[in-house]
Amino acid sequence: MKITEAHLGLFEPVVYKDVWTRVNATVRSVELALKRSPIPIHFADSSDHGLEHWRRVAVWGSALHALMWYDGKNYEGTYGFEELADILENVVLCAYFHDAGRITDDRDIAHGARSAAMMPTILREAGLQFANEFDPNGPGCMVDVLSAVALHCLPDHEIPECYWDNDYTLEVLKQADTLDAMRVCLPGGFDDVHLRGPRRVVTAEHVMAILPVVKQLFERRDAAFVAMGSGEDLSGKLLRFVHEGIKLSKA
Repeated sequence: MKITEAHLGLFEPVVYKDVWTRVNATVRSVELALKRSPIPIHFADSSDHGLEHWRRVAVWGSALHALMWYDGKNYEGTYGFEELADILENVVLCAYFHDAGRITDDRDIAHGARSAAMMPTILREAGLQFANEFDPNGPGCMVDVLSAVALHCLPDHEIPECYWDNDYTLEVLKQADTLDAMRVCLPGGFDDVHLRGPRRVVTAEHVMAILPVVKQLFERRDAAFVAMGSGEDLSGKLLRFVHEGIKLSKA
């Protein structure tokens, strides 16, 4: 599978305007919530696990999930625009919070649990409407997001089977986070062996479609790469990402 012109429409703010208006607003709200967090976020400025990393993981994860949704190869039935926006919001929340609880840039096996514990308070204090959805007794419980953040840093074999079976969010987060590890793998290489999870939802086909684009962006470290860690709207970054993929597919 390659990224082609056919995928451009997914990220153009015309047909999918309502999706990207909502998701872009969520990104801005979450960034502001983290900036104003009542709980200290010690590594927000880290070049390895801070804001730029969170932003890139949001791009890689959103690109991966949007391409899967577009191709319709991973779900039973058809998901509409509202469901796509729901899913992308979950990917964004995971990306921005997965390392918020770090207390070191080194190995920190408990940082996922700390990050998940911080999320409801930070979002609630910011007055975000989906903060109440973290209530386990509420109608719109977002336990998949909390579990993905809590478990993402554990070795795959230590994660109970039920999470792999029921939670696409965990697989997308793990894959996106690992793709961003390419920044420390280059120039030594990065291949399919490094990609994580059993791929019950995330297919190798889709991962390998975006991997060359991520790799090239990291190798070049040009304006397009810098934009992935910037405050530009997520839809704009994804459109830029797809254009990079199209150029690669034609090379």
